[in-house]
Amino acid sequence: MLKNDKTITQILIITLVGVTTLVMTVFGVIDYYREYNARLDKLHTKLNSITAQLSIALVNPMWTFNIPDISKIIESFMKDKEVYFVFTEDEKRFIGRIQNENGDTSPLHSKISSKELFFSETDIIFNGEKIGVLGVCLTTVFMKQELKRSLLYLLTSVFILNLSLISITFFVLMKTVFTPLKIIENYAIKMCASSGMEESQIQGKGFAKELKNLKNSIQDMIGQLKNRYLDLKKSQTALKEAEKKYREIFNNAVEGIFQTTLDGRLITANPALATILGYNSAQDILKSISNVVDDLYVKPSKRDDFLRIIDTKGRIQNFKTRVYRKDKSIISVSITAHSVFDDNQKLLYYEGVLENITQKRKAEELKIAKEAAEASTRAKNVFLASMSHEIRTPMNAILGLSDLALKTNLTTQQQDYIEKIGMSAHDLLGIINDILDFSKIEAGELNIDHVDFLLDDIWENLSDLFTEKSKIKGLKLLFAIEENIPPALIGDPLRVKQILINLIGNALKFTQKGKIIVRVSLVEKTHDRVILQFSVKDTGIGIDQEKLTTIFAPFTQVEPFITRKYSGTGLGLSICKQLINMMDGKIWAKSKRGHGSCFNFTTNFGLQPEGQEPEFIRSKKNHNKIINMGDFKGIRILLVEDNSINRQVAVEILESRGIIVTNAENGMEAINIFSSRGNNDLLKFDAVIMDVQMPGMNGFEATRQIRQIELKNLKNQKSNKKTRIPIITMTAHAMIGDREKCISSGMDDYIAKPIDQDRLFKILKKWIPLGADRPHAAKKEDGSIEKTKENENDPCQSDCLEAKALPEINFSKGLKRLQGNKKLYLKLLHEFVQNHADDIKKIKQAVEKKDIELAQRQLHTFKGVVKSIAADHLAQITQNLEEMIKQNKTLKTSFLDDAQKIVTRIADSINSLPQPLQKPQKEYHMGNSSLDIKKITPGIIEMYQLLGQNRIDADKYLGSLKEFLTNSGFEADARKLDISLSQFNFKETRTVMEKIARQLNISLERRDI
Repeated sequence: MLKNDKTITQILIITLVGVTTLVMTVFGVIDYYREYNARLDKLHTKLNSITAQLSIALVNPMWTFNIPDISKIIESFMKDKEVYFVFTEDEKRFIGRIQNENGDTSPLHSKISSKELFFSETDIIFNGEKIGVLGVCLTTVFMKQELKRSLLYLLTSVFILNLSLISITFFVLMKTVFTPLKIIENYAIKMCASSGMEESQIQGKGFAKELKNLKNSIQDMIGQLKNRYLDLKKSQTALKEAEKKYREIFNNAVEGIFQTTLDGRLITANPALATILGYNSAQDILKSISNVVDDLYVKPSKRDDFLRIIDTKGRIQNFKTRVYRKDKSIISVSITAHSVFDDNQKLLYYEGVLENITQKRKAEELKIAKEAAEASTRAKNVFLASMSHEIRTPMNAILGLSDLALKTNLTTQQQDYIEKIGMSAHDLLGIINDILDFSKIEAGELNIDHVDFLLDDIWENLSDLFTEKSKIKGLKLLFAIEENIPPALIGDPLRVKQILINLIGNALKFTQKGKIIVRVSLVEKTHDRVILQFSVKDTGIGIDQEKLTTIFAPFTQVEPFITRKYSGTGLGLSICKQLINMMDGKIWAKSKRGHGSCFNFTTNFGLQPEGQEPEFIRSKKNHNKIINMGDFKGIRILLVEDNSINRQVAVEILESRGIIVTNAENGMEAINIFSSRGNNDLLKFDAVIMDVQMPGMNGFEATRQIRQIELKNLKNQKSNKKTRIPIITMTAHAMIGDREKCISSGMDDYIAKPIDQDRLFKILKKWIPLGADRPHAAKKEDGSIEKTKENENDPCQSDCLEAKALPEINFSKGLKRLQGNKKLYLKLLHEFVQNHADDIKKIKQAVEKKDIELAQRQLHTFKGVVKSIAADHLAQITQNLEEMIKQNKTLKTSFLDDAQKIVTRIADSINSLPQPLQKPQKEYHMGNSSLDIKKITPGIIEMYQLLGQNRIDADKYLGSLKEFLTNSGFEADARKLDISLSQFNFKETRTVMEKIARQLNISLERRDI
């Protein structure tokens, strides 16, 4: 057997040599005997041939017994060295010759026999008569010698061949096996020698697949061992820490920890137990108390109650009793303990904790207070999130409708009122934003972005915001920027702008004359970072020195009267300070009462790489132009908004700039409209403005489906033309993470409600190329957007509505909310009856099906609708119902029945009102409706193709196609189309479509649009 300490190399060499030797021996022996037998056969043949020739040649000489002739004939055959001897004899005479090793012959006098000889003897016959005997003998010596030489040559060749094979094999194995194994061995030795914490990989290349797998397995094993080692080390550390912690808990615990024997002897105590019972130390209490029954319990019978419970249940919890302290004073304690057993379930002792109930009560009170504070914080955050949405939604209507009203013909007094409404609403929005920002910072949920931006953009925005305001007050607003300030930075431009807006706004607020200087200077610069100092200096009222230390505290103003005179929450500077701290900066102020103030702050920015102009800078250079009314003419927007008032505000704002608006009231409707347009330049939208919170399908899901449709369209196109449509979310949500959630869902930009018109149009300019001719813009010859002239006899223009007394509706309030727009209010009322008269029934069905989430969502939507029409009583009832659901209270169907009765009364009274005049419906004529045919053609082609594939979603274009056919005089075909498709008869549906296509002169072959 091989020794255990032999290496693989040694074992392999021994094996190769042994195998080679064995193979050579076996093949040599086999070849030797094969060749030996072959040569023997050859020698036999040769012997027979020589014997036959001699027997014929010697007939005549033997008959006459001519000795010279016989000798000559024999000599002639003796020339072959394998012929050992030849003889012939008759009854009287013997003649023979023998050959020695040198080839010389000599007379032979008698026969010779040997195992090495091949002998043949035959009779010499003449005329049928035997005249003598012939003997021929061949020797095997030369055959064997030659055979040995051949065998030696063969073995030598085989040996050399095997030696070469062994060498090559060994070399290959050294490269592919031994060297990698040695590397792995060295790695293993290294890892064994190390602590197992080193991060290293097995070096070397060219590993065979198996060894590479082995290497990877070993590295994985080492990694697992390392992890286990770390886990073990952590466990050991944790165990030590646990032991230490246990000991610290034992020694530092507020509760008294004890162990007692079955008969009441105290065997373990911690310092807290000694303190609770008035002893100097744990050793003191162990020495002083011999039996807890006699020395501690005020009533020894309580010990019996303790033992009865713990022996029955194995543990006892919050066992209350009274005990003596060392000074014999009495205290009330609570004991929690359990029994301790050995492996044989033999009871050993009792152990547990003893608490002073007074101390426990205090701790519980603190815990209750802490939980109440946390619950209050959570409730505040929930309240802020809810109020952000609830407040911003009506604020959007207030600001939007105020701006729109200012663009109409108003009296001077009306214009003054509406301007003040708008300013108050903007002030209220600023307060809301300050409160939300402060709440985010306080909760630690506000994050600082790190994005590329241009400092000049901030100055441009600040100049746009404050130049006009400063002029109105007669102030000079100056911007001083040092030349060595890097223009392209990395940081959070929105937060920097927010801080500067707050400081400049304060300066404008508290400065009545003089100037305001906004300055930025370089503090420090490295290869990738820069620290800038911003300052806002004014010539305003100034601040007393003793107040400078408190102005950055929340809800703080310099003087109480300032809050009343100048307004504000007192949060602005506090928010600025905390934002600056989050950007690794600091803020300070210098001021003197009556001599103005100077607010300074520093911020830390990253530097964009030099040598390459950022893409957004080049884009800015190419598209830096002033927005005007004409820029937006012909732009087509898909507006997705479920709230009718917000939808009306948005539509009027957009249409005031010449934008063509298509409405969708929820995400599903938006998907249907978008998918039906395809990529036709005449039909597709330039952007989508998407609300987030909508019934059915919300804005996030609608955005995801639009992106999927775009991806599908891109794959179907032969070109790589970009088809991504800008999606801008418009939402009343403004809490932390709302913007990020919108962007991550596939939206491109974000605008909060109430809508800031300037920001809205800047965002549209950012995402939509402006100024180009648009094939879908309906223009007059003068280039203006064509509008339908309204009927002067519109019932909404009369005063008949003033006298209407609508039950359950505050008509004057609703009309006032819409700036007296009777037509819009009447339209909203009729839309309520048409779209929401059955909402309570739907909510009741959801409650009966126990779909509480659906019921709550429907109630929330319905509440907003009834508020928009000023149905205050119904809105309050809906609010109460929604609160009941939120509080997990049972929502009785009788409550909903009462609400439905109110809805019915409202609907009946609204139906008695006149319908608002509708714009005349466009008629479709074959002669002059090429644009309309182009609109419907992509849907017809796509639907025809889907029918050919037996696709059940082929009906997605049916609605628009039926409407077109009905309005174009193809009512019968529209009915056939509807019936055949509803029966899934795709073949008949295609036949109907082919007929329609022929009549409309439309080719049904697919083509890129």
